[in-house]
Amino acid sequence: MDAELESRLRVVADQQEIHDVVIRYCRGVDRRDPDLIVGAFHEDGTADLGQGLASPADLARNIAQSTVPRPYTHFVGNQLIEVDGDQALAETYFISYQQREHEGRHFTRTRAGRYVDRMQRREGRWRIAHRTVVDDWNRVDEVKETIAEVSLRGGFAPDDPVYRALAGIPS
Repeated sequence: MDAELESRLRVVADQQEIHDVVIRYCRGVDRRDPDLIVGAFHEDGTADLGQGLASPADLARNIAQSTVPRPYTHFVGNQLIEVDGDQALAETYFISYQQREHEGRHFTRTRAGRYVDRMQRREGRWRIAHRTVVDDWNRVDEVKETIAEVSLRGGFAPDDPVYRALAGIPS
């Protein structure tokens, strides 16, 4: 294999690993799994969600202790990952949904934003060194009616069906 092709394949492999880090973070948030959230960051990583810097541990604890009764749902869209050796910048668009309750009424919060991640490869592993969460827009809509449950409802770690599947346990 020539050196140019090998270099291009290395970048593609790096981009895939960075993509996987972002997706695992989203699973961590949606399932309130602090290990996945912390695991997306380097130990000295930071996150700015608009209220100042937070450590990965603080971020994970705040998400895991959320009082929102239902899981979030993330959809990841456009993603541009620019790799430069052991450094990369990843911009990932997302839409997330949350079910909320206030004064006995039910609401859905829809949020569109971007994760702007400064990524670093250390000891052969890509992780987030610093994340800035950009809120592009959001809205809250009252839910007037829902359809009766016809399938298995998602939950939180370790009780969600994905954890049973990962452990080889049938739902």
